[in-house]
Amino acid sequence: MDTRIATTFAFRNLKANKILYIPFIISTGIIVGLFNIMLNLSQNDYVQTRHKSLPTLLYLGVIVIGFFSAVFIIYAANFLSKRRSKEYALYTTLGLEKRHIRRIIFIEYLINMLIISVFSTALGYVLGKFLFIMLNRAMHDMNVGLMNYPFSLNALIVTAVYILGIFTLLFIDSVWSLRKISAIELMSQSRSKEKEPKLKFIPLLFGIASLGAGYILALNVKGTVESLVYFFLAAVLVAIGTYLLFTSLSIAVLKI
Repeated sequence: MDTRIATTFAFRNLKANKILYIPFIISTGIIVGLFNIMLNLSQNDYVQTRHKSLPTLLYLGVIVIGFFSAVFIIYAANFLSKRRSKEYALYTTLGLEKRHIRRIIFIEYLINMLIISVFSTALGYVLGKFLFIMLNRAMHDMNVGLMNYPFSLNALIVTAVYILGIFTLLFIDSVWSLRKISAIELMSQSRSKEKEPKLKFIPLLFGIASLGAGYILALNVKGTVESLVYFFLAAVLVAIGTYLLFTSLSIAVLKI
Protein backbone atom coordinates (compact mmCIF):
# COMPACT_ATOMS: atom_id res chain seq x y z
CA MET A 1 0.00 0.00 0.00
CA ASP A 2 1.47 3.33 -1.05
CA THR A 3 1.03 6.66 0.70
CA ARG A 4 -1.73 7.84 -1.64
CA ILE A 5 -3.98 4.86 -0.92
CA ALA A 6 -3.25 5.06 2.81
CA THR A 7 -4.17 8.77 2.78
CA THR A 8 -7.43 7.94 1.02
CA PHE A 9 -8.21 5.34 3.69
CA ALA A 10 -7.33 7.84 6.44
CA PHE A 11 -9.61 10.59 5.09
CA ARG A 12 -12.41 8.08 4.58
CA ASN A 13 -12.03 6.80 8.14
CA LEU A 14 -12.07 10.30 9.62
CA LYS A 15 -15.18 11.15 7.62
CA ALA A 16 -16.92 7.93 8.66
CA ASN A 17 -16.07 8.54 12.33
CA LYS A 18 -16.70 12.28 12.33
CA ILE A 19 -19.18 11.94 15.19
CA LEU A 20 -16.26 10.82 17.37
CA TYR A 21 -13.47 12.95 15.95
CA ILE A 22 -15.18 16.35 15.69
CA PRO A 23 -15.75 16.62 19.49
CA PHE A 24 -12.22 15.28 20.06
CA ILE A 25 -10.66 17.88 17.75
CA ILE A 26 -12.70 20.77 19.17
CA SER A 27 -12.10 19.90 22.83
CA THR A 28 -8.41 19.18 22.24
CA GLY A 29 -8.00 22.40 20.27
CA ILE A 30 -9.59 24.42 23.08
CA ILE A 31 -7.42 23.05 25.88
CA VAL A 32 -4.26 23.29 23.77
CA GLY A 33 -5.35 26.82 22.89
CA LEU A 34 -5.49 27.63 26.61
CA PHE A 35 -1.99 26.18 26.93
CA ASN A 36 -0.86 28.47 24.11
CA ILE A 37 -2.48 31.48 25.78
CA MET A 38 -0.66 30.81 29.04
CA LEU A 39 2.61 30.52 27.12
CA ASN A 40 1.98 33.79 25.29
CA LEU A 41 1.12 35.63 28.49
CA SER A 42 4.08 34.23 30.42
CA GLN A 43 6.51 35.28 27.66
CA ASN A 44 4.91 38.65 26.94
CA ASP A 45 7.38 41.53 27.43
CA TYR A 46 4.70 43.88 28.72
CA VAL A 47 3.58 41.41 31.38
CA GLN A 48 7.15 40.70 32.48
CA THR A 49 8.10 44.37 32.80
CA ARG A 50 4.90 45.70 34.39
CA HIS A 51 4.00 42.84 36.74
CA LYS A 52 6.88 41.19 38.56
CA SER A 53 4.96 38.40 40.28
CA LEU A 54 2.55 37.56 37.44
CA PRO A 55 5.03 35.71 35.15
CA THR A 56 5.79 33.23 37.95
CA LEU A 57 2.11 32.50 38.33
CA LEU A 58 1.69 32.09 34.58
CA TYR A 59 4.66 29.73 34.28
CA LEU A 60 3.13 27.53 36.96
CA GLY A 61 -0.17 27.70 35.09
CA VAL A 62 1.58 26.47 31.93
CA ILE A 63 2.89 23.42 33.81
CA VAL A 64 -0.47 22.57 35.37
CA ILE A 65 -2.50 23.08 32.18
CA GLY A 66 0.08 21.18 30.13
CA PHE A 67 -0.03 18.20 32.48
CA PHE A 68 -3.80 17.88 32.73
CA SER A 69 -4.27 18.60 29.02
CA ALA A 70 -1.92 15.73 28.13
CA VAL A 71 -3.81 13.38 30.46
CA PHE A 72 -7.14 14.36 28.92
CA ILE A 73 -5.94 14.01 25.31
CA ILE A 74 -4.33 10.61 25.89
CA TYR A 75 -7.41 9.30 27.71
CA ALA A 76 -9.77 10.52 24.96
CA ALA A 77 -7.57 9.15 22.18
CA ASN A 78 -7.40 5.72 23.85
CA PHE A 79 -11.18 5.73 24.11
CA LEU A 80 -11.46 6.43 20.37
CA SER A 81 -8.92 3.71 19.59
CA LYS A 82 -10.92 1.10 21.52
CA ARG A 83 -14.09 2.09 19.70
CA ARG A 84 -12.36 1.45 16.38
CA SER A 85 -10.88 -1.98 17.15
CA LYS A 86 -13.60 -3.66 15.07
CA GLU A 87 -12.60 -1.51 12.12
CA TYR A 88 -8.96 -2.57 12.45
CA ALA A 89 -10.07 -6.20 12.62
CA LEU A 90 -12.00 -5.73 9.39
CA TYR A 91 -8.85 -4.42 7.71
CA THR A 92 -6.93 -7.56 8.63
CA THR A 93 -9.69 -9.82 7.31
CA LEU A 94 -9.60 -7.88 4.03
CA GLY A 95 -5.93 -8.71 3.63
CA LEU A 96 -4.22 -5.59 4.93
CA GLU A 97 -1.04 -6.17 6.88
CA LYS A 98 -0.33 -4.52 10.18
CA ARG A 99 2.23 -2.22 8.60
CA HIS A 100 -0.53 -0.95 6.31
CA ILE A 101 -2.80 -0.30 9.29
CA ARG A 102 0.04 1.49 11.07
CA ARG A 103 0.51 3.74 8.05
CA ILE A 104 -3.20 4.57 8.00
CA ILE A 105 -3.18 5.34 11.73
CA PHE A 106 -0.09 7.50 11.31
CA ILE A 107 -1.75 9.59 8.59
CA GLU A 108 -4.92 9.92 10.68
CA TYR A 109 -2.92 11.19 13.64
CA LEU A 110 -0.98 13.53 11.35
CA ILE A 111 -4.20 15.03 9.97
CA ASN A 112 -5.66 15.45 13.46
CA MET A 113 -2.41 16.98 14.70
CA LEU A 114 -2.31 19.56 11.89
CA ILE A 115 -5.96 20.56 12.37
CA ILE A 116 -5.57 20.86 16.14
CA SER A 117 -2.33 22.85 15.74
CA VAL A 118 -3.93 25.41 13.43
CA PHE A 119 -7.14 25.62 15.48
CA SER A 120 -5.39 25.97 18.85
CA THR A 121 -2.90 28.56 17.55
CA ALA A 122 -5.63 30.71 16.01
CA LEU A 123 -7.82 30.39 19.11
CA GLY A 124 -4.89 31.12 21.39
CA TYR A 125 -3.95 34.27 19.50
CA VAL A 126 -7.47 35.70 19.13
CA LEU A 127 -8.76 34.78 22.58
CA GLY A 128 -5.38 35.59 24.10
CA LYS A 129 -5.71 39.24 23.08
CA PHE A 130 -9.02 39.50 24.90
CA LEU A 131 -7.69 37.79 28.02
CA PHE A 132 -4.58 39.97 27.90
CA ILE A 133 -6.70 43.13 28.00
CA MET A 134 -8.94 41.71 30.76
CA LEU A 135 -5.91 40.65 32.81
CA ASN A 136 -4.40 44.11 32.71
CA ARG A 137 -7.77 45.68 33.48
CA ALA A 138 -7.95 43.47 36.55
CA MET A 139 -4.47 44.73 37.51
CA HIS A 140 -5.77 48.32 37.09
CA ASP A 141 -3.45 48.96 34.15
CA MET A 142 -5.45 51.13 31.73
CA ASN A 143 -2.56 51.98 29.38
CA VAL A 144 -2.39 48.58 27.71
CA GLY A 145 -3.42 48.04 24.09
CA LEU A 146 -3.68 45.20 21.59
CA MET A 147 -0.28 46.17 20.20
CA ASN A 148 1.25 45.04 23.51
CA TYR A 149 0.19 41.46 22.73
CA PRO A 150 2.18 40.49 19.62
CA PHE A 151 2.26 37.07 18.04
CA SER A 152 4.85 34.91 19.85
CA LEU A 153 6.84 32.61 17.58
CA ASN A 154 8.46 30.97 20.60
CA ALA A 155 5.05 30.08 22.07
CA LEU A 156 4.02 28.69 18.68
CA ILE A 157 7.11 26.44 18.55
CA VAL A 158 6.63 25.21 22.13
CA THR A 159 2.95 24.47 21.47
CA ALA A 160 3.81 22.61 18.25
CA VAL A 161 6.44 20.51 20.07
CA TYR A 162 3.93 19.83 22.85
CA ILE A 163 1.31 18.59 20.38
CA LEU A 164 3.91 16.57 18.47
CA GLY A 165 5.06 14.88 21.69
CA ILE A 166 1.53 13.89 22.70
CA PHE A 167 0.59 12.49 19.29
CA THR A 168 3.90 10.65 19.07
CA LEU A 169 3.04 8.88 22.32
CA LEU A 170 -0.43 8.10 20.98
CA PHE A 171 0.97 6.63 17.79
CA ILE A 172 3.49 4.51 19.69
CA ASP A 173 0.70 3.23 21.93
CA SER A 174 -1.45 2.36 18.88
CA VAL A 175 1.43 0.55 17.21
CA TRP A 176 2.17 -1.39 20.38
CA SER A 177 -1.47 -2.44 20.81
CA LEU A 178 -1.54 -3.78 17.24
CA ARG A 179 1.76 -5.60 17.47
CA LYS A 180 0.51 -8.89 18.92
CA ILE A 181 -3.21 -8.76 18.23
CA SER A 182 -4.83 -10.91 15.57
CA ALA A 183 -8.04 -10.26 13.67
CA ILE A 184 -10.02 -12.61 15.92
CA GLU A 185 -8.73 -10.88 19.05
CA LEU A 186 -9.55 -7.47 17.64
CA MET A 187 -13.07 -8.59 16.77
CA SER A 188 -13.64 -10.14 20.19
CA GLN A 189 -12.20 -7.03 21.85
CA SER A 190 -14.71 -4.82 20.05
CA ARG A 191 -17.62 -7.10 21.05
CA SER A 192 -16.56 -7.70 24.64
CA LYS A 193 -18.64 -6.09 27.35
CA GLU A 194 -17.17 -4.02 30.13
CA LYS A 195 -16.33 -6.16 33.14
CA GLU A 196 -17.21 -5.35 36.70
CA PRO A 197 -14.42 -3.19 38.13
CA LYS A 198 -12.35 -4.59 40.94
CA LEU A 199 -11.73 -2.83 44.21
CA LYS A 200 -8.15 -1.52 44.33
CA PHE A 201 -6.87 -0.70 47.79
CA ILE A 202 -3.59 0.91 46.68
CA PRO A 203 -5.25 3.72 44.64
CA LEU A 204 -7.72 4.19 47.50
CA LEU A 205 -4.95 4.65 50.07
CA PHE A 206 -2.89 6.78 47.72
CA GLY A 207 -5.92 8.97 47.00
CA ILE A 208 -6.56 9.53 50.71
CA ALA A 209 -2.89 10.36 51.30
CA SER A 210 -2.69 12.67 48.29
CA LEU A 211 -5.90 14.50 49.20
CA GLY A 212 -4.83 14.92 52.81
CA ALA A 213 -1.36 16.13 51.85
CA GLY A 214 -2.83 18.63 49.40
CA TYR A 215 -5.19 20.13 51.97
CA ILE A 216 -2.50 20.27 54.65
CA LEU A 217 -0.12 21.98 52.24
CA ALA A 218 -2.81 24.43 51.12
CA LEU A 219 -3.66 25.40 54.70
CA ASN A 220 -0.01 26.17 55.45
CA VAL A 221 0.61 28.29 52.34
CA LYS A 222 1.41 31.91 53.10
CA GLY A 223 0.15 34.80 51.02
CA THR A 224 3.46 35.47 49.26
CA VAL A 225 4.68 35.03 45.71
CA GLU A 226 7.26 32.45 46.82
CA SER A 227 4.45 30.26 48.09
CA LEU A 228 2.79 29.99 44.67
CA VAL A 229 4.80 26.85 43.91
CA TYR A 230 3.45 25.16 47.03
CA PHE A 231 -0.06 26.35 46.20
CA PHE A 232 0.03 24.75 42.75
CA LEU A 233 1.58 21.60 44.19
CA ALA A 234 -1.29 21.45 46.67
CA ALA A 235 -3.79 21.95 43.84
CA VAL A 236 -2.24 19.09 41.84
CA LEU A 237 -2.25 16.80 44.89
CA VAL A 238 -5.90 17.59 45.61
CA ALA A 239 -6.86 16.96 41.96
CA ILE A 240 -5.04 13.61 41.85
CA GLY A 241 -6.37 12.58 45.26
CA THR A 242 -9.93 13.53 44.35
CA TYR A 243 -9.79 11.49 41.14
CA LEU A 244 -8.31 8.39 42.79
CA LEU A 245 -10.62 8.64 45.77
CA PHE A 246 -13.69 9.13 43.59
CA THR A 247 -12.97 6.13 41.35
CA SER A 248 -11.83 3.72 44.05
CA LEU A 249 -14.23 4.78 46.81
CA SER A 250 -17.23 4.72 44.49
CA ILE A 251 -16.41 1.12 43.55
CA ALA A 252 -16.12 0.19 47.23
CA VAL A 253 -19.47 1.79 48.06
CA LEU A 254 -21.21 0.06 45.14
CA LYS A 255 -19.77 -3.31 46.11
CA ILE A 256 -20.95 -2.86 49.70
